[in-house]
Amino acid sequence: MTSPNFGDGLTYPNDLNNKQTIQVEEGKAIKIHFTHWDVEHSPGGECDYVTITEGDGTTLANIRPDDRGFSLKDIPDFLVSKTDT
Repeated sequence: MTSPNFGDGLTYPNDLNNKQTIQVEEGKAIKIHFTHWDVEHSPGGECDYVTITEGDGTTLANIRPDDRGFSLKDIPDFLVSKTDT
């Protein structure tokens, strides 16, 4: 999955609040791997961030870059869900 405008040389829209749901067969897990990461940093990571929520409502990842040095290398290679959603 990608954010809007990814790959066309444009930036994603201001004030974007995008929710995408991934669901797999019951009993299976979801493996997430980021291949690109290019967002603005913000104090406290309040502006541009990604939150990944499990099907049961728990948070799998809350990625909030709050300094200029944050990059793809700061995200785990793989995030694996505990639920099928």
